[in-house]
Amino acid sequence: MRDVIHRLALTVAGAGLLAGTAASSPRELHEVVRARVTESLALRDEGSPEAVRKALRSDPAFERLLESLRQAALAAVRSHPEAQDAVQETLLKIWRGRPEIFLEEHEHTVRYFRTATKRNLATAIQRAAGPGRRNGDGEYAQELPSGDRDPADVVASDDLLAELSARLGPEECAVLHSYTAGESSQRRIAEALGESRYAVGRATARIGKELRTLLERPA
Repeated sequence: MRDVIHRLALTVAGAGLLAGTAASSPRELHEVVRARVTESLALRDEGSPEAVRKALRSDPAFERLLESLRQAALAAVRSHPEAQDAVQETLLKIWRGRPEIFLEEHEHTVRYFRTATKRNLATAIQRAAGPGRRNGDGEYAQELPSGDRDPADVVASDDLLAELSARLGPEECAVLHSYTAGESSQRRIAEALGESRYAVGRATARIGKELRTLLERPA
């Protein structure tokens, strides 16, 4: 997985040499790549995912475009310690499953990347909170919505974590902060916060419920 991402990722030394374009903004750069790749595919009368990937890899400015999209996605989740991993996961999933997203209009592509990254990060948060385990009320934490759902259909916000926090009380926010800081043990969270494990379990269930509501809300 890492090798694939590393092949796609931009290197500072190679960026200028590979670009071959005077595009002055991410939008213009995207349009240059999009036009060239679309024309190449049309000339060869090809449109399969593998053909799209091959055409993108062959474009001299694709790595610059990739870095631009990576930065746009990262900006949506930058405050979280798992942000880089979420962005890499997004790149890999789109490259393998939906490479045609790179050929969409710039705004749509950026929105798709940002939303998919937020979803991947939210999944990591939910996983850290222990989905499928019993919470403090003796109930199982709710699972996230199906991963088959198109990320473009998931609600997009400038900061998913901020919106989630706004729906929670102070005690629940404290538990959420512990999870986002990388802690996964409800026992250790309870000890650090001076709360009972029951209280932490109840807060975890509420966090999962509100997170699910945000992810399933129509855009």
